[in-house]
Amino acid sequence: MASKSSRRIFVTGGSGNVGSAVVTAAVSQGHTVHALSRSTVSDTALRSLGAVPVRGDLAALDILAAEAAAADAAAAVDAMARALEATTKPLVVTSGTLVARADPNGGVTDETAPVNKEIPGYRRWEAEAHALAWAARGVRVVALRMPMCVYGHGKSGPAIFLGVMAKLGVALYVGDGATHVSAVHLDDAARLYLLAAERGKAGDIFNCVSATVAIREVVEAVGAALQLPCTVHHPGGSTAENGSALYHGADLFESPVMQQGGGVGLGAGQGAWVS
Repeated sequence: MASKSSRRIFVTGGSGNVGSAVVTAAVSQGHTVHALSRSTVSDTALRSLGAVPVRGDLAALDILAAEAAAADAAAAVDAMARALEATTKPLVVTSGTLVARADPNGGVTDETAPVNKEIPGYRRWEAEAHALAWAARGVRVVALRMPMCVYGHGKSGPAIFLGVMAKLGVALYVGDGATHVSAVHLDDAARLYLLAAERGKAGDIFNCVSATVAIREVVEAVGAALQLPCTVHHPGGSTAENGSALYHGADLFESPVMQQGGGVGLGAGQGAWVS
């Protein structure tokens, strides 16, 4: 995607948290953005961002294929990928940083880290591998791994904890709370989507991270905001050795105390992207 020329971009999830930032960034660079929309509410939201809403959902394969073929860049659904075979158009897909296994010695975890398949209930690595397999078929597919903490403009991953801990009446962390999670500002994430579409090569993977923060710091900030006491939670069973699962392990999310608070997911899917 040449930054000095206007391109047509197709985005799914364009009215969501990260998606709306991608749409805003693309429009600000002079690109024409078509975005998948499932409702009149999303239509209005997308138009307010300067995008053209395209009515449909991820099951509307004919619409996805047509939009991907018409766009200069496209996103991760098989129907779109097929439409991009034998072209140089990029397919930018969203994955998650938990796909990468954390360095057991506490070093920086980069894109060469082994895939982590051991977090209970977290199978985004399968979706990433499926999408990247299209590289062997001539599709310029690029995967961006988004962290749990995507913040900015009043939207934030830690906001999940605000709701859960408000219900619990206490702010919790595991052990010493020293495990670090990755973070990135929405605007930085949006710029990376556009850069990946412009410069990414087939099969590239990028960890979309600009900082890390200790879980204890996140929980203490939540506690201060909600005026709640902070306490240590001791989950049953073994602690995740690699430290890449949030809170030293996914068992916290299955514990009675978290279920009481309504539960929380380990990184809900952002949908498919064309950027």
